[in-house]
Amino acid sequence: MSNEIANITIIRETLQNYTANEISKHTGLNLSTIKN
Repeated sequence: MSNEIANITIIRETLQNYTANEISKHTGLNLSTIKN
């Protein structure tokens, strides 16, 4: 169970980083420094 949670956390962080990179490409905004 804890492995599944860890994997989900990794996927979520990867998606957040990917999304931030894509947004910065299109808008010039750097969101990679923003942490929730």
